[in-house]
Amino acid sequence: MRRRRVLAESFGILLPALVLVATPRMAHAEPLAQLMVGADGDLVVADTRDRTLGGGVDVRVGFRFGWPRSAFIGRVVSGAMFFQPEAVVGYRQLPFTSEPDDLRIGRASGGLRMGLMPRPCEILFFNHWGSSFGREARLLWDVGTGIDLRSTSMSFGIHATYNHLSDSGAWLEVGPHIEYRSLP
Repeated sequence: MRRRRVLAESFGILLPALVLVATPRMAHAEPLAQLMVGADGDLVVADTRDRTLGGGVDVRVGFRFGWPRSAFIGRVVSGAMFFQPEAVVGYRQLPFTSEPDDLRIGRASGGLRMGLMPRPCEILFFNHWGSSFGREARLLWDVGTGIDLRSTSMSFGIHATYNHLSDSGAWLEVGPHIEYRSLP
């Protein structure tokens, strides 16, 4: 009986120590949280309402968090992970070819950017919901993906985004983006 208790106590001490040692540690640890400012350039390449090429620009502000240490399986598979709540303000102009008017809208939205950070790249996925403003306010949402070259405080790369404006159709954008991060 005593032997079982000694084994149980030893196991209770050794198991947590083994988990701490076996949990992968990154050679270059990322900061746990960072303030973020970013900018996106957008070229409209496809549209549901016969518009010619259009363009736009976005400015993003947010806060990046490292994935919790308990998510160590993800770090083994893909390197560090992050999630980043952010606010976006932007402008779009999509000229029409079949109508006398064009679409010029401002944008204000919020969303989430998530990503994987295998060095030296960053693979990201994002989604934003908000409102357009200009002639009238309508629901505007987007979903997209991108890939960046990165350092601890900066990243730049390309992205592709599908945008949907409630009753005015949808469009696909591609373009460059840059992001700067700093500790609070």
